[in-house]
Amino acid sequence: MRRLLLAAAAALAITTPAGAETIWSKPTGRWVASLSIGDVGPMCTMGTQGRNTDGNPVELLFTAAPRIGVVVTFVVYGRSAANLTGLAVMVIGSKTHTVQFKEIEPDGSSRGTGGLVKRDDASAIDFLRDFANATAGRLILPSGEVLNVNMTGTKAATVNMLECVGVVEQMKRQNTPAEVSSRPGRRV
Repeated sequence: MRRLLLAAAAALAITTPAGAETIWSKPTGRWVASLSIGDVGPMCTMGTQGRNTDGNPVELLFTAAPRIGVVVTFVVYGRSAANLTGLAVMVIGSKTHTVQFKEIEPDGSSRGTGGLVKRDDASAIDFLRDFANATAGRLILPSGEVLNVNMTGTKAATVNMLECVGVVEQMKRQNTPAEVSSRPGRRV
């Protein structure tokens, strides 16, 4: 029971960006989808954990928020993000998506990088559709390192992610911009 609780807590920690309050979370296979409210407003995140070729723990997160688009965050623990900046490629099934990675924290102490995948809604949905239907994935970092991504549970996780996006859209329709900025996030 204790292991199950620790695993659930770790999964929740993966998908909640710093400073964000989690509203709900749904684990599926190796992936967890969650809805949270943070500095950029409501956001949906889907994430997983693994190890890179050096054996260091890694996290891969996909975040969708109305004000920022779809962002991939890649974190390698125990390594500086400085050598991970530049153009990366996410290979999902037979399709490739380019990602421009840059350090998340300007002081250089960040252990991760973030990259914008898609800006507009149509291409973001295409990205999620490719992701949901894939059986294999690879992230080719700017350094040339290739990481295989376990796609177990991605179809169900993407359904959860799209459900989350629907909730965010509903929240946007229920609030005017003035209401959103003048009161705390709503519980769904």
